[in-house]
Amino acid sequence: MKKLLMGSFLLTVFAAAITIIQMSSCHKAIANPAVKTDTIIVHDSVQYCPNAKLSLTGLWIGYYTTTGMPSSGNQYFSFTIKPDSTLVNETIGASVQHFSTGKWQLHGDTLISITTCIYGIQSNIGVKEKHVALFNKNTGTLTSGIWQNYPTPTGGGTFVLTKVN
Repeated sequence: MKKLLMGSFLLTVFAAAITIIQMSSCHKAIANPAVKTDTIIVHDSVQYCPNAKLSLTGLWIGYYTTTGMPSSGNQYFSFTIKPDSTLVNETIGASVQHFSTGKWQLHGDTLISITTCIYGIQSNIGVKEKHVALFNKNTGTLTSGIWQNYPTPTGGGTFVLTKVN
């Protein structure tokens, strides 16, 4: 009987020790709203990465203006930037949707792309445009954007984009 009691006592002490060790190793993370984090999904798990830099690839939406046409105001402008260096540019000007496709490169913080219009007003089909903008990894914006018909500058203006996805 003493052996059984002693065995039960040792088993209870051992189980209690494991429980205490397990409880002390767990901790609840307290979110710090002052630290900017990005959410990254990796194999169906969510990770929060403090001070993560935003990626250039994804959907960017904003507006463009046309030099010499201030009455046009801000017009819809977007980039879909893909990791394989391709880019799709969608604009709506004069109430007509336009699509252009091309390639992009990042030189330091400067994005440079050249696209060719494939859909829109008939006279714009085949027109090439060069886009240059500054990429801010921390705020997720493309600023100081300039677009210019390329290689012959027959039109141009400015654009600003914010990453939405």
